Amino acid sequence: MNEPLKIPTMLTIKETAEMFKLPIHFVRQKVNSGEVVAVRAGRKILVNAEKFADYLNIGTATEATPQTEKAPRISPISLR
Repeated sequence: MNEPLKIPTMLTIKETAEMFKLPIHFVRQKVNSGEVVAVRAGRKILVNAEKFADYLNIGTATEATPQTEKAPRISPISLR
């Protein structure tokens, strides 16, 4: 009836790159283009680790979401 709230794992760009053993600039490029789910928290940019893994496995993060749920479009984040 009441499902428990699923809190996503949010990592910085550097932590995401280290976790997936990818270059930092690759992760930053995907965040800037809006291809992966990320939010700005103060001066940090936090990447949703589960959605990033979906992106790497499927090619786009939005394809991994169920059809009943509309994925919000994240606008690219300016790093300047």
